[in-house]
Amino acid sequence: MNSAIVKSPPHTVLKESGMEPPFYAIVNAGEGRLHFPRQWEPMPKEELVKRVALQRLSHEYLLASKRLPQNFTVQGVERVQNPYLWEMYQNRRDLFLKQNDRDLKRLNEKYLWHGTSRENLDNICERNLDWRRHGINVGQIYGQGTYFTDDPLLAARYAQSSPSHRNEKCMLLMRVLVGKCALGNGSMTMPPDGYETTADNVLSPKIFVKYHDQDYYPEYAMVKSPPHTVLKESGMEPPFYAIVNAGEGRLHFPRQWEPMPKEELVKRVALQRLSHEYLLASKRLPQNFTVQGVERVQNPYLWEMYQNRRDLFLKQHDRDLKRLNEKYLWHGTSRENLDNICERNLDWRRHGINVGQIYGQGTYFTDDPLLAARYAQSSPSHRNEKCMLLMRVLVGKCALGNGSMTMPPDGYETTADNVLSPKIFVKYHDQDYYPEYVLYFTVQQ
Repeated sequence: MNSAIVKSPPHTVLKESGMEPPFYAIVNAGEGRLHFPRQWEPMPKEELVKRVALQRLSHEYLLASKRLPQNFTVQGVERVQNPYLWEMYQNRRDLFLKQNDRDLKRLNEKYLWHGTSRENLDNICERNLDWRRHGINVGQIYGQGTYFTDDPLLAARYAQSSPSHRNEKCMLLMRVLVGKCALGNGSMTMPPDGYETTADNVLSPKIFVKYHDQDYYPEYAMVKSPPHTVLKESGMEPPFYAIVNAGEGRLHFPRQWEPMPKEELVKRVALQRLSHEYLLASKRLPQNFTVQGVERVQNPYLWEMYQNRRDLFLKQHDRDLKRLNEKYLWHGTSRENLDNICERNLDWRRHGINVGQIYGQGTYFTDDPLLAARYAQSSPSHRNEKCMLLMRVLVGKCALGNGSMTMPPDGYETTADNVLSPKIFVKYHDQDYYPEYVLYFTVQQ
């Protein structure tokens, strides 16, 4: 993979306060989201993740190790280079700044600790932390999410040694978008509206709980000996970045999209009745459905998240489109939910309760419009009219679902009502689907 070092013009660089070491972000620099930290080593195009052992006298090593108490002996620090996770994190960060007038104080980005084991490192560095796989040990008393702390002594309690390294433990130094904290409790599956994080204490938090894996990035892995843990952290120095594999097309948008102002988060475009898109969408409905309108959803942030996820899947499966199993599927909803869905996507913690979740605790889709229409709701202002979303979904491989599942079994991406001939599909990651069209319709009885 070719890489080029690029220096950003002065006006495109924002210096952030509140993080140590200093962090710089490219803002208003075209496709700046694909820029990676300049200290990253080159990676082959198909390499998903690279862990780089840092030199003991390097700037990054020293900055990371200085965050630990004196009775921690650092055995090693690794920098985690994962282009996919980095892009997801940066996209989320960019969206937050757009939604909050580029207020860095409101962003509240921090370095926080997470204790783990050597056995989990490979999976975490490739896929990130997932509260459905991690975090059970802490009891989840401040929320059912992924736990972080600014106290290395506390994180070290959850760092584990391994049979081959009995005296060594490891921790991750994570870059985290904290935002605004609400007081957490064990029943929470997401923060209250207006907040991004739950915590043990609102005024002086030490424990932070996150619910979206795009909100954090595993930047350093550190190994420590006896008294406590070893961590890894990155120095995030000046405003120089390497463009890795730029021009590959991950960030290109469908050619039929209409132009959008730079700061516009989402745009819903009413389609002409004789347009190609309108006809393709409406022809998927039974004859007793009368289509009243079709809208195209243009959300650059959600589209990038979906395309990044799709690219990663293809990398992991030798670019096998059959294994990808990408489909258009239906999801019934109400007009009242549309704005939120088109801006933030479906989230099983907000949606899906009506279906009973008997095939898994995720977001439900179907290839049967009659079934989806049962969950489509009219509104007081449009009593005879209902709406459904036609979603682009990465189905992958389906396992038989049940109501206790919070994610698919290993080797599968989806749970379903039937493995041989599924009609109901359950997804557990909101990057796996994109709300492409909204259809408004009436049904003739």
